[in-house]
Amino acid sequence: MANPKVAQRVREGFLRFPFEVTGPVFLAERHGVLAGWVARGEKPDCLSDVWLLPDPQSHAIGASLLEHVCGVLRAEGAGQALISTHQNHFPAIGLYRRAGFDMVWQGMAVDYVLKLEIPAVRLRRRLD
Repeated sequence: MANPKVAQRVREGFLRFPFEVTGPVFLAERHGVLAGWVARGEKPDCLSDVWLLPDPQSHAIGASLLEHVCGVLRAEGAGQALISTHQNHFPAIGLYRRAGFDMVWQGMAVDYVLKLEIPAVRLRRRLD
C-alpha cells in the first residue's frame, strides 16, 4: 500500500502542475480525452514530467510521446534526453528503457513536485 503522505502529494502535484509548468508540454489524446503529457525541463535536454492515465493503452501513448519529444530535442541539436523518476517506479522505468533510455545515476534527490527527498534514478537516451 502506498504511503498516504506521498499519495496525497502526488495528487496535489498532478492538479497543480498545469498551472506551474514554464516549459513546453506535449499532450496526447485518446478518443478526445487527455491521455497523457510529457513536459520539458528547465535544461534543454531534460524531460521534467511524464503523466499518463492509468489505462492499458497508456504505455503505447507514453512511448509515442517520448518518441515525439526525443525527435524535437534531436531537431534542436540536443545530443541526449534525460529523465528522472522514483527508483521503485518500475512501470515508468520499463517505459523509459523500452524507449531507448539507459540508467545513468541512482541516489537520493528532492522531487520538486512531491517536495520530498526520494530514492531516484536518472535515465538517458542518446539522440545522436
